Amino acid sequence: KAQAALSSFGPPFYLSASQVIQVFFACQSFVSESTGNANISEFCDHRLDAQIDSALAAESNNSPDAAALWAQADRTVTDQAPVVPLANPSQIEFVSSRVGNFQYTGLLGVLFDQLWVR
Repeated sequence: KAQAALSSFGPPFYLSASQVIQVFFACQSFVSESTGNANISEFCDHRLDAQIDSALAAESNNSPDAAALWAQADRTVTDQAPVVPLANPSQIEFVSSRVGNFQYTGLLGVLFDQLWVR
C-alpha cells in the first residue's frame, strides 16, 4: 500500500546538512501523532542515524571528514527516497542598472538593507 502526501518544504533559517538531514529524516525527529512533526515522511533508518551521529561528531571536532560524512548521509536519504520533490519553484527579480550590491536568498528574498541606488 503506497503512502503519499502533498506538502511544501520550508528550509530552516540556516540551511546546513545537519539542519535538513537530521531534522527531517532522523528517527528521533519523528513524533507520532504530532502536528509539529518535522519528519512528515515518518522515515526511520538506524543506519542513517549512525551516519548523522558520525557527521555531527566530525563537525564538533572540526574534522575535514565532516563534509564527506554528510555527503554519505545525503546519499542514504536520496537512495531511500522518503520524499520526492514534485516542483522546484524559482523566482526572477528585476532591478535597475542604478542598483548595486543586489543580494537575494531563497529564505529571506531580497536583502534590502544591502542595496544601494546611484
